[in-house]
Order: sequence, then C-alpha cells, then structure tokens
Amino acid sequence: MSKSAALDNIIPKLSKDLCSRLLADLEKAKRPVLFATKCSLDNSKYNPKIGYLTPGPKKVRTELNVSSVKKMSRAIFLLEVLLRNIDTGAVNTKRELYYIAKGEVKHNGKLKPLDFTDQDESDATIDFICEMLECYREEVNCYANDRGGQTYSQQLVVTETLPSGEKATIDLSKLKARPTPCRPTASPSETTPSSSAPRACPRTPCAAGAS
Repeated sequence: MSKSAALDNIIPKLSKDLCSRLLADLEKAKRPVLFATKCSLDNSKYNPKIGYLTPGPKKVRTELNVSSVKKMSRAIFLLEVLLRNIDTGAVNTKRELYYIAKGEVKHNGKLKPLDFTDQDESDATIDFICEMLECYREEVNCYANDRGGQTYSQQLVVTETLPSGEKATIDLSKLKARPTPCRPTASPSETTPSSSAPRACPRTPCAAGAS
C-alpha cells in the first residue's frame, strides 16, 4: 500500500474515533474536550539531521462551553467537508473550502450559526483540524495556490495547458508592472491657495511625465 493510500485510510479512522468520543461524552452529559498540537516556537524542536522544525509534546485543550461551542462545531463541520474530499479524491485550496462552506450554509438554514464572517475564520478552523489530527493540510487534500509559492521562490516561468490542449509558457518576470496612478504629492491641509481660483492637482514627477 502506498503512503498516500495509507493516509487516506488513517485520517478517516482518526476522524471517526474523534467524533465517536465527542458523541459518547455528550450522551453521558459530559463536556467533550479536544486536544490539538500547540503550533508555536515554544513547542518546536530543531534537529539538524532532519533539517526542519518539528512539534513538541505540548497540547492545546479546548473544552465545550459557551465560548468554544462555535469553534468545535465549525471544526466538525469542515472536517466532514475534508473527509468528503478524501473519499472522492477532490482537491481544494483554503479559499475554495471557504466558498464551499459558504455554499453549504446558504443551502441549509440549520448551518447558519456556523457561517464564517471571512476567510480568516475558516482558515483558522482548517489549521485547528490539522493540529488535532497531527497531519499536514496537504494530507486532507487542501493545497496552497501555487502562484504565491512560485513568486516567492523566484520561479517565475509558468506553464499552463490551454483548452485546446496546447502548452503555454509565460515568463512573469517579463510582464510590465501597472503604471503608478496619479496622486497628490501633498495632503489638502498642506496646500494654502492664495486665491479662490481652482488649482491643478499636484502630481508626482513620474505621473506628470506620463500624461
């Protein structure tokens, strides 16, 4: 069995065990508790032989109460979406998952209390799920948009497949930047017109030369 196939089996099992434990606690009138790896520098270890930081043993404890009920409910809600992706082989970015969650809420009024105000909230929930399951987000079929990574790493040559099937190669380093918009060089409070006659808006040298 390949590593990918093994992960596809392990993560659903871990998720099922987690949800079963939460349900059992609720049925016993107990407050469910979630434990997640603390992702911070004070819980990080560096091994030169490995070459990157690894998490330590510290955990963050989240107990069901008035302030945490939305956080825990959102985690279970998005966990179901991620497990569905693993089952079908679908792959999404964090932004796509945000819109998927918004769509689920729109079509099911019962999910309205779980609605995300902005993407930062859904991103934090996805990170929390990965910290609970102790896995990378790629292991739940959530990948970063590759454009940002390519730009940061100076890999500015992009190859795309066109609808016709042909390959198109784009060198982003040769694309011209947008022109600087015209903007005043001084704020209105710093200008003291000597007469009531209208004055031209002062421009930056580059913008004035371009006009």
